[in-house]
Amino acid sequence: MQAEAENQERVLVITRVFDAPRALVFKCWTEPQHLVRWWGPNGYTTPVCEVSVKVGDPYRFLMRAADGREVLWRGVIREAIEPERIVWTCTVHQTDGTLVSSETVLTVTLEEQGAKTKLTLRQGVFDSDENHKAHESGWSEALARIWCLPREGCNSMITISAFKMVPPFAQGVVRDLRVRWALEEAGLPYKTKLIDPTIQGTAEYRALQPFGQVPIYEEDGLKLFESGSILLHIASRCPELMPADEAGRARATTWVFAALNSIEPFAQQLAALDLFYPGKEWAKGYRPEVERMAKQRLAELAAWLGDREYLEGRFTAGDLMMTTVLRIFRHTNLLDGRPKVKAYKERCEARPAFKRALDAQMTDFK
Repeated sequence: MQAEAENQERVLVITRVFDAPRALVFKCWTEPQHLVRWWGPNGYTTPVCEVSVKVGDPYRFLMRAADGREVLWRGVIREAIEPERIVWTCTVHQTDGTLVSSETVLTVTLEEQGAKTKLTLRQGVFDSDENHKAHESGWSEALARIWCLPREGCNSMITISAFKMVPPFAQGVVRDLRVRWALEEAGLPYKTKLIDPTIQGTAEYRALQPFGQVPIYEEDGLKLFESGSILLHIASRCPELMPADEAGRARATTWVFAALNSIEPFAQQLAALDLFYPGKEWAKGYRPEVERMAKQRLAELAAWLGDREYLEGRFTAGDLMMTTVLRIFRHTNLLDGRPKVKAYKERCEARPAFKRALDAQMTDFK
C-alpha cells in the first residue's frame, strides 16, 4: 500500500480550460506547425517536431534551451481518438544519449464545455520526485503558451518584410532584426518577403506600410507595421518576452517605449550625421550637442542598470528593444565609456535567439 501511495505521488495531473473548440485544441497537440509554437518550458524552442496520430507510430521532438542545450523527447503513439484523447509513451534523453527521465505514459483528454474545451493531462509514473516537479513546472509554462490556437482552415505562416540589400554600415541593425529576434525567442516559425526600392514605392506596399519602411508583419489577415508595435504584439502572448504578472508586463512595455523614445532618437541622429553627412559643415556644428545628449542618456541608463543583469530582473521585450537600439551606436566608441551598458548589450546579444535572428538577416542579404 505504501509503494502504491508513493507511485501516485509521482503521477502528474493538470487541468486547463481553453476558450476554443475541442477540434482546434486537438490540432494544437497533433499538428507540427502548431506544436512548435508552444511545446516546451519557457526559454525552449522545438526546431524538430516529428509526430503523427497513427497508433504505433514513433514521434520525436528536439527541444533547445536558450543556452543552446538540447534534449530529445520521444516515444510511441499508443492511442489517438480525434478529437477526444491522445496517449503517448514519453522518454527524455540528452542528445548524447544520457537519460533525463525514464519512460512515462502521457494521456491528454479533451472534453467539451460549451464553446470551450477542458484539457486533462495525466503523466506518470515518474522515476523521481525531481522529475515529477520538473515536468509539472514545464507543462504549466508550456500550456500557458498555447495562444496560437488555429482558426478553422487556417494554416498561415507569419511573414515579415525585409530588405534584399542595404549598405554594409546598416547590415545587422535594420529593424526587422527586432521582429526576427522576438519570433526566435517565442519559437514561432516565419518567412521573409524581401523588398527593394521599386517595391517600397508601390501603392500595394504603401497600403501596408504608409512610410514604405520595414518590417511589415502579416499573419492570417492581421497586418502590422512599426517594429515596436509588432514586438509588443508578439510579446503579449510570449512568456519569454513578457512576465505573467500585470505589473511586470507594464514595466516591460515601459522599457520598450523608453528604448524607442529616450535612447533611439540620439543614436539615430548620430548615425545620420556620421554616415550620411560627415562632410557637411552644419553637421559638424550640430554633432557635439547630439553626442552630449547621447552620452547623458547612456549615463542615465548605466545608473539604472547598476548591478542588474537586465532592466527588470529578467530578460523581457524591453531588453530586446533596448539592445537593438544600443547596436546603432556601434560606429562610435560611446559604449566603451559605459562598460556596464556595453556588458549588458553583449549579455543580451549572447542569447541563442539573437544569434539565429542576426544570422537569418545577414543570410537574406547574401
